[in-house]
This record gives sequence, structure tokens and C-alpha cells, in this order.
Amino acid sequence: MKQAPAYPALERLLRLAVFAGIALVLLTPFVVTTGLVYPFIVGKALWSRSIIEVVFALWGVLALLNPDYRPPRSRLLGLLAAGFAVSAVSAVFGVSPLRSVWSTYERMQGLVDAAHWLALAVVLVSVLRTRAAWRGLLGGIAGTGAGMALAVVALAHGADVPHYGGLPEFDPPRIGGPLGNPTFLSGYLLVGVMVALGLAVRAWLVAAGADAASSSGAGTRTGTPPRHASARERKTWQRRARAAQRDAPAQRSAPPGSPRAAFVLWAAAAALMLWAMALAGSVGGFVGLFASLAFLAVAGAVRARGRLRAIAATALVALLGIASAAGVRATAVDRSAVYLPDHPVARYVLATHVTRPGVQSRLAAWEAGLEGFLERPALGYGPENFIDVFGRHVSGYGSFAEPHDRAHGKLVEVAATTGVAGLAAWLAMWSLALLAVWRAVRRLETAERALVLFAGAGLVGHLVQAQFLFYTPTSSLQATVLLAFAAGLEGAAFADSRGPRLPEWLRARRRALFELKAVRVALAAAALGAAVAGLWVHRSIHAAAGVEHVSGEPPLEVLAGAIDGFPLLADVHRRLLLDGLGREWTRIRAEDGARARRLLDLAVREAVEAERTRTAEWRLHQGAARLFAVAAATDPEYEEEAERFLASSRALAPNRPVFLRALRAPDALTGARRADGRYELRWRWPESAGYVAIEESGGGSPRRFVLHAYDPAQTSFVLPAGREPGVLRYRIKACLYPGQCSANVEWPAAGQGSDG
Repeated sequence: MKQAPAYPALERLLRLAVFAGIALVLLTPFVVTTGLVYPFIVGKALWSRSIIEVVFALWGVLALLNPDYRPPRSRLLGLLAAGFAVSAVSAVFGVSPLRSVWSTYERMQGLVDAAHWLALAVVLVSVLRTRAAWRGLLGGIAGTGAGMALAVVALAHGADVPHYGGLPEFDPPRIGGPLGNPTFLSGYLLVGVMVALGLAVRAWLVAAGADAASSSGAGTRTGTPPRHASARERKTWQRRARAAQRDAPAQRSAPPGSPRAAFVLWAAAAALMLWAMALAGSVGGFVGLFASLAFLAVAGAVRARGRLRAIAATALVALLGIASAAGVRATAVDRSAVYLPDHPVARYVLATHVTRPGVQSRLAAWEAGLEGFLERPALGYGPENFIDVFGRHVSGYGSFAEPHDRAHGKLVEVAATTGVAGLAAWLAMWSLALLAVWRAVRRLETAERALVLFAGAGLVGHLVQAQFLFYTPTSSLQATVLLAFAAGLEGAAFADSRGPRLPEWLRARRRALFELKAVRVALAAAALGAAVAGLWVHRSIHAAAGVEHVSGEPPLEVLAGAIDGFPLLADVHRRLLLDGLGREWTRIRAEDGARARRLLDLAVREAVEAERTRTAEWRLHQGAARLFAVAAATDPEYEEEAERFLASSRALAPNRPVFLRALRAPDALTGARRADGRYELRWRWPESAGYVAIEESGGGSPRRFVLHAYDPAQTSFVLPAGREPGVLRYRIKACLYPGQCSANVEWPAAGQGSDG
């Protein structure tokens, strides 16, 4: 018999505080700290970690008071913990253990962050034990997504949104809102759309009486087992009957109009989030949405019956056809000959092609990641060390592209940084989550089945879009919630195959240990102490991450304060110090020799520290090589340091040039009519270019790119038939990566004929 709680008032208070903390964690995407470096990342990480630490401590006390709140048997939680353990071992044997633990201000991931999300998953699975509780959590995900979408739509239409009005946009006219980057926003809204649709469909089914009809005819399905059922089948029937009885009172107590109102509310929320996704204009987000719809179509084709099954099968065939056409167009179709709409966001999405710089840089990062995986297949380079993989193995366009400290593909990144062991744990975890969703769907009531199915579609979409991006605090939050939700379904999905977690003798000893008051008090004190220690660390990080450390006068001296404030996260400030002093060395030394000497001594200290703790971080080595090369020109005693760091830079990033030449525009853009009547553009490839880009304008059409060329051997381009330079004009530029380009050269030039 279940014992009454020893401290009922304290238990209720702790439980309420834990639920309030979970609600606060769901608000993480809205946190923007303009007073900190990387305002869309650092604040979110500190907010979520602080709340999780408090919630975990309170839950620890609650679980010690009442065993009902202790973690249940869960394979998914075990795999999540196993993945964390593999990452920890990989970090120990990786190229930079400290970076694996703490990451950087730019990303705020690492083992420290992973431990917090693991703790949150444990709390969620431990305290959310009813379907109503899980619906509340999913409703929180959909509700915060709708709130985010409302803010984004308002911003896009010029409304004054408090706290968000002056935020910089990463890639206008695409909207990133409080997440900064449109791709992050789209991935976040994708899950919200699917969950909101699931809640809407569930409400519609409840309103239509699906559950009531199911219950009225379920006397032989859920109430009474078949006459010749086995013992295992009888247990399954009894479990279903108890679940139906548990849910029935809540359904009867609901006002008659509430399901219909809920349907309208959640359907409107889904539509609003789709609108915001369109404003974000992320190709990866739309691919994830497409994958979610495909999952629903497959589920309908396999699980449904009658007309619904035929509709799902038809939709699946249509989706496969659309995917095939999109794939052909993105790899083979000449985009210049295809009409594109005038809207810039729509044009950006529909112009997706393998020649786009963003696609090329991802391909280069994926290739480098696979080579890094083959080099260190067992445990990889260590979490958070993909920048080292990129430097060592990147080639081609990646030699000039903006450095990638993430693979922009979760699967590739896991393989390169944690090896076969980490990849196996990651694949097993998400595969089991999908299996739990798939098996639970057929064992639940109709309305709950719909909600689980759409949540599973959101999980599929999340996984697919993550193969084109990387995790942030927001996506880590969503991944944790989705995994915890799948873990909550394990009881329904694997009810027939769950055995004791521990041998009886060990379970008995554990119970006896927890019955000791001194042990419970010690564990509770440890949980609270860990939370206090964590909050103190976050306070130090917050102070060191202040934006005043990267602005103001004199900026280089101020960087030292950020480095000393929290050295474990100081890589970005070290890079700023080395690069900034290298650019300004000649001027500073001429104006104030004593100041130049102090700054150079500081740079030497940080370069040596980077050499010791960030062994393979080639960007720091390159910055030191450039700085000491400049300093050696005026102070020859630094020649040895310059040569040493130059050698280490070339060893760590053999295909990344240390000293870039000035980026010049392509020479001699000309055009001539060929024998077939089409025009051919010609140019000379500039030095130090990662690619050249040709734009077309005129004729009443918006300016658009018609070519991105990455091969230096390509010095000509044949215009599509019907393109007449008398009306249309073309211009070419050379780029390292988007945002780092030369001036444009036009053809025909002013006063020049089209055959000039």
C-alpha cells in the first residue's frame, strides 16, 4: 500500500516550484542579452542552466521525500546518460579537453551544457507521469512557439515589439527575431507547428466524440480481455483499462465547448508559426517540415484504414515526387533559365542550388568531418573540437570559406568529434525514441494517438533539419523535451518487455540506504550545494562576457579583463587580442612604445596559454603567427616565435593560408557572341578568391545570381538563349565567403557595346 507523504505541505511546495521552473526553462528562446557578447547565445545558455540547476536541486529534495518522484525505468534515459559518458571519455582523449568541457562564448555547449540537459530530462521523466502532464509540456512548447511567431510577424511588419525592436538581423530581409539567425528560428518553429497541429487534431477528435465512441465499444477491447488471452495479454488489457479510467474523468469534466475552442486555438497557433517560418525563409527548416509531413504520410499509409489510408498513400507519392523534382533542380537545372518570384525570401528559398556558397561551405565541412572521423574513428577529436577537424582536413573552397567550428550537420559532427562510440549512442538513442513513438501510437486511445503521432513528426523534422545546422541552447531544449516525451511513452510502447532494473538484493540494499535520514539529508545538501556553485560560476561567466570587453577605449587592454574573468571560455577574446594587435602593431608602437610592449607581453602570455590548452586551435596559432611576424619586423627578437607559430599553423591547417593576399576583383570581364547566337562571358580568375559570382539585372526583373564558380579553371560562362546584353547587364565579383567580397566589375561597361 502506498504510504502517505511524511511532509505533504513541503512536497506540494516543492512540486509546484519544480513545475514553475520547467515553465521558466521553456522561455529560454525569448532571452536576448544585448549587454553580453553573442547576445543570442550566451544569455540563453546562462538562463537555462541557472533554472535547470535550481529545478534539479528542488527535484532532488522532492525525490528524497517521496520515492514516487524518483527516476523510472527508462531505456532512453540510459542511452542519453551513455552518450554523455562516451562524450566525457572522448573529451579526455581528445585534442582539447578543456574546450570539450566548456566550449566557447560563441556556442556555449560542451559537457557542462550537456550535463544540464541530461539533468532536465531526468527531472521531466520523473515528475511528469500522466498524459495530462505531458500534454501540458507539449502545450508549453507550442505556446512559446506561437509567442515567438507573433513577435516575428510583428517585427516583419514594422511593429514596435518591446525589447526586440533594435535587434540586428543576420540575413535581411529574412527574419531571425529573438533567435538571431533565421535558420535557428525556422528549426524552432518547425517543432512547434507539429505539436500545435497534434493538439488541434486531438481537440477535434475529442470534440467529435472519438474517445467516447471508442470507450462505448471497448468492453472487449480495453475493459475485459479475450477469454483465451495469455497472461502477458491480460496484463496489457488491464493496463489499457486503467489508463482509460484515469483519462475518463478529465474528459467528462471538460466543458462541452472547450475541445472546439482548443482546436481553433491550436490551429491558429500552427498557422501563425507557419507564417513566421515563411518569413524566416530557411531551406533546412522547410526540408524538416517536408520530412515531418512524409512521416505522417507513412504512418497514415501503414496504420490507417479505408479512405484515410488511400489519402495518406497518395500524399506520400506526391511528396516523393516533389522531393525528386527539388533534388534534380538543386543539382542539375540551370537556375538562370527558371522564373523566380520577386519576393526576396521566396527567391532565396527557390534559388537553392549546390553552387550556393552556403551549400558549398557545408559540403566542405562535411567532407572534412568524414576525413576526421576516418583519422580518429574510435573516440574522435573530442566534443566541441570540430574547428580542429575543419582546419586539419578542409580543402578546396573550404580553404577560403569562413571557418566552421560546427559541421552544420549533427550526424557528421557527432562522428568526427566522438567517433564510432558516440555515433552508436546517438543513433541508438534517437532510433529508440522513434520506435517508442511508433509503438505507442498503436496502443493508445484515438485522440492521444493523434497527438503522439504529430509529436513524432516534430521529432523527425527536428532530426532532419539538424543535419543542415547545429545545436544552440534553444535546439538543445527542444531535443531534451522530445527525448523526455518519448521516454514517457516507453510504458505504453514496451509494456510487455520491461523487467526489473536491478537485482532484488541490490534494490533492497538501495532502499535501506535511502531510508537512512542522514543519507537523505546529505544528498539533499549536495543537490542544493551544486546549484549554488553553478549559480556562482554563471555569475562569473556573465561578468566576463560583458560587451564592454570588446568595445570602448582602449579596446585591447579591456580584452585582458574578459580573459582573466573566466579563462576557460576566453578563446574568442584571445583571438580578438592577437588579431587586433597584429593589425594595429605598427601604429601602437610608433605612438606609445611602452604600451606596445605591455600589449605584446599580454599577447605572448595568451599565445603560450593557447598553445598549452588549445593545442589544435589553428585560428589562435594563425593569429599569433601574424602578430609575431609583424612584431619581428620592428623587434627581431620575436622572429623565433613567428616561425614557431607559423610552422604550427601550417601543421594544424595545411590548406588554410596564414597570410591572405588582398582580394582583387576579376580582371577583364568581357562578352562575345558565339556562332550559335548566344553570348559568352569571360574573365581572368583573381588571386586569393574562394569563388566568383555573376549577377544579372535589368529588363524589369530583380537582380539575381546566375553563377557561382569555385574552380579557378572556369573563366567563362555561356548565357542562356534569349539573354541579350543590350537590355540586361552583368557584373562579377570575387569573394572569400559571403560578406567578404571584392568590388564589382560590370559588362557591358558604360559606353561599351555588347560585343565589346
